[in-house]
Amino acid sequence: MHSIIKKEDFNEYRGVKEFRLKYKIKVDRFFFIPEEVHILPGSSSIMVQNNSIIGVDTQITLNIRSRVGGLVRVERKKKELNLKSFLEIFIFLERQIRFPT
Repeated sequence: MHSIIKKEDFNEYRGVKEFRLKYKIKVDRFFFIPEEVHILPGSSSIMVQNNSIIGVDTQITLNIRSRVGGLVRVERKKKELNLKSFLEIFIFLERQIRFPT
């Protein structure tokens, strides 16, 4: 049986085997919520840069202006059905939202 998990990756305590992680996983308790999302054709010319902070009423494309201010995230995606690419523009709130513990 071929496996990625090796025998030495397990700890045994009172007859129960537990998987032991080799690397610690850091979990961030902060995340951003998109406040405004625009989905545009891949050929659209956008006037904002990725990872920039914009204000209210900033021009995003020739006919779209932002309604809120915040961090801009531009992602290029491809639809698998018709193989056309499109752009998703996310504008996040400037403040961080705390994840409840």
